[in-house]
Parts: sequence; C-alpha cells; structure tokens
Amino acid sequence: MPTLAAHTNYIKHLNVFFAQVRKETRLQANHVSLYLALFQVWNYHRFQNPFPILREEVMSLSCIGSRSTYVRCLKHLDHCRYIIYAQARQAYAASYVSIIPLADFIADPHPEQLFLFQDPKAASMRPKSEPHDLLKTGTL
Repeated sequence: MPTLAAHTNYIKHLNVFFAQVRKETRLQANHVSLYLALFQVWNYHRFQNPFPILREEVMSLSCIGSRSTYVRCLKHLDHCRYIIYAQARQAYAASYVSIIPLADFIADPHPEQLFLFQDPKAASMRPKSEPHDLLKTGTL
C-alpha cells in the first residue's frame, strides 16, 4: 500500500535538491533532468511513495532519448540515494520509484537562497536585491 508524504513542500524539496546538485560531483545533466521528471510524476501522484512510472512517459518528460541512458541514470540516482528504484519484472509493466524526502537526509533543510548566476566564493559581494531583479537590470 502506498504511503503519503503528508508534509512534502514542493518548493523546499526542489531548493534542497538544487543545493545538493550544486555540491554533488556524481550527477550530470541527464540525472537532473530525470530527477525533475520523476518529481513531476511524484507530484501527479500526490507525493505517494512508491509511485508507478512508465519508461516512455518519463523519457519524454526528461528528454532522454536512449533507453540505456535512462536506465543507467535511474540506477545511479538509486545508488546515490535520491530515489529508490524497483524495476518492473516484465518489459512493458510499470516500474516503481520512491523519492526520498531530501529534508530528512540533509543537515540543513533550509538551504541558503540559491544564487545560480554568481560565484559562490563571492558571497560577501552578493547584492541585496532578489535574483529576479538581477535579471531585469542585466547585472549578473
């Protein structure tokens, strides 16, 4: 029987994920794209764990065109403990994935606001404005 992640905060979860991606050396663009596609399907299933996934749907959402890349990335996300992947026993049956609530495994569940377009070493030089203000003015 699926369990409901009753206190899943969509924004907080994604903020923690991207803070981890920034520090993570094992993940590539395909992993991030696949995780975001899985997160979207998880959201569709109202954050129940585990939830069914269909290869064609998730490959389309993640823009991954190769089955081998898709399976390799799924297994690697499982190995890195971002998800729990249970492969289908039959070729066209649904596989199941559980997304691990990241706030449960991160020491700081409230990461600093992400400054995606700045050097993290230049923290003392960060502007007081919001990131969307930086995009409007063109000063990055």
